[in-house]
Amino acid sequence: MTDGELRFYLREIHPYWSTPRIAEERVAELQKANLIERSTAAVAMIRLTKEGAREKTNSRQRRSNSTLSLVRKPERPVHQGRRRRSTQSRPRPLV
Repeated sequence: MTDGELRFYLREIHPYWSTPRIAEERVAELQKANLIERSTAAVAMIRLTKEGAREKTNSRQRRSNSTLSLVRKPERPVHQGRRRRSTQSRPRPLV
């Protein structure tokens, strides 16, 4: 399994017990690598081990040194319409 695949499958698994949303073969590979553990109950449940949680956090993308904001913000709030002037403006002189 490549690093990209490992990152992809670890993204779907949590440190608390949950039902797997990935294929059984992938679960077996991750368990063999000691990144996840299975429950002994009748219901199929898996969770991250400490090594798996460490690997998951280490594989996250680091913040770059870029000064560009990667968050898209609306130019003006959607719930507000155009602002209306509270006072009348003076007419401009014709020159």
